[in-house]
Amino acid sequence: MLTISRKPNEALIIQTPDGEEIHVFVHGFQKDLVKVSIDASLDYVITREELLDGSIA
Repeated sequence: MLTISRKPNEALIIQTPDGEEIHVFVHGFQKDLVKVSIDASLDYVITREELLDGSIA
């Protein structure tokens, strides 16, 4: 696992083995929440973890 620090309005790019790029943007923080945007091909399924295991955080 990679842990990385980002400031509001900074981004990181994930490059897939076939060269596609997934852009992850940090928009800001509010108390215990982080606003994140993910720009990826529609071929990728992005799911919040709590929806997979049935729990609500």
